[in-house]
Amino acid sequence: PAARFTGSQNNFLTIMGQEAGHRWGAFMNFNDSTGTVSNMILGRSNAHWSYYVDVDHSCLEGGNWQPVSGTLFTTPTMIDFFGDIDQYTFGLRTPEEVSEMFYVSSPTNDLPQNRANGTPPQGTNASGVPIFVTIDDIIAAEGPRLPTEAAENKDLRQAFILIHQNGTTPTSAELAKVASFRRAWEDYFEVSVGGRITCNTSITQDFPIATIRGRITDALTTLTVDDVFVTSVERSFTQFIPGGGRYTFRYMADAGSGTAESVTVTFFAAGYAFKTVTATIDYGTDLVLDCKLDPIPVGIHDGGGAPLATSLLPNVPNPFNPVTSIHYMLSAPGFVRVGVYDVAGKRVRSLVVRQEAAGPHSVVWDARDDRGRPVTSGVYFIRLETGTGVQTRKAVLLK
Repeated sequence: PAARFTGSQNNFLTIMGQEAGHRWGAFMNFNDSTGTVSNMILGRSNAHWSYYVDVDHSCLEGGNWQPVSGTLFTTPTMIDFFGDIDQYTFGLRTPEEVSEMFYVSSPTNDLPQNRANGTPPQGTNASGVPIFVTIDDIIAAEGPRLPTEAAENKDLRQAFILIHQNGTTPTSAELAKVASFRRAWEDYFEVSVGGRITCNTSITQDFPIATIRGRITDALTTLTVDDVFVTSVERSFTQFIPGGGRYTFRYMADAGSGTAESVTVTFFAAGYAFKTVTATIDYGTDLVLDCKLDPIPVGIHDGGGAPLATSLLPNVPNPFNPVTSIHYMLSAPGFVRVGVYDVAGKRVRSLVVRQEAAGPHSVVWDARDDRGRPVTSGVYFIRLETGTGVQTRKAVLLK
C-alpha cells in the first residue's frame, strides 16, 4: 500500500486519500485583496488545490512550497496526508485552528492550465510572489463551514468491494491482500488528519471509540498557548495547533483490543519546556486531559519566543515500535535536514529537507526507509543538520 509510483509519487494510500477527500474538498474560493471572489487556490477542474498553492502537499494536490531565496520556492516533500485547510473542510478544525496559506503567483503560474498541473513532485522549483490567503478570506466568499466542527460526524464507515470475473471465486491470497490494504487505509486516514477522525472498513463489526481532548495553557498566566505540536505517540497522530489551544484525539478499538488503551501525549511549543503526559483511557469514554506548559525562564529564549539555541530533543518514545516522534527547535530560519542513519552511517530515511522558520518543529518516523520498507530492529541515529551545525541522537527500534 505504501509503495510510491514513479512520476506522480503517489501510492495506493494517497490516491485513496484524494478520493475520500473529495467528499468535502477542495472546492473553495476566497475573497482577494479587492474583495473579489477568486479561484486562484484551485487547480484541476476547480476540484483540486492549485499546483502552486501551499497546502502541505495535500492528498488533494497542491504543494508544500518553502521559500529558498527572494522569489524562488521549492517543494522538499512528497504528496501525503491533509493540511489544516483540508481538515477544516472535513469538519475537523475550527477557523482559529487553520494556519494562513499562500500561493506562488506569477503571470504564468496563474494561468488556469498551469494551476491544473496536479501535484508538484518532490524537488520541484517555482518562481513568483507569495499571495497569502486566510481562512477569513475563504469564509468571506463561501460562508462558514456547516455543520460546525462541534456538530460534524467524526467516526466514518467505508466499504471495500473486490470485483472478480463472473463464475470465478477469489483466492485466499486475493482476499488477504484486500484485507491488508483496507487495514493500511484505516491507519493512514486516521494519521493523515492527526487522529481527529476514525475510519472503520469492517462491514460486520462496530468498534468502541475513546476520545482524549483538552486545552493547552501557560502554567503561570493560565492563558491559551498557540503554535503547539501535540503528538499521540502510540498512534503516531500529530496535530499542529496554531490557535485556540485545543486538541482532540479519537482512538478506535480493533478486533484484538482489550477494554482500555495506554496513551502517551507530548506537548511542544517555543518558549516552553517539552512535556509528556501518560494516561489510560477506557474505550467508549471521553477523557479530558488539559496540559499546563511551564515557561522556560527568561534568558533562555528571546522576547519573541524563539529559542537562542538550535536543539534536537530526545525522540519519544525511545525505545519505540513502530513509531517515534522527533521534536527540534530552530534559533533562526534556515535550511534544515532531518534524517535517520544506521550504525554504519548509511542514510535510512530522509524526513525533512526544506527551509523552515525559527521555533518548534516536529516529525514522526514510522520505522520505514526511503522506499517505504520496514527496517529491522536495532540502533539508529536521528541527525539534525542546520546552518549552525549537526546534532545527533540515538533511537532504538525494538520489534
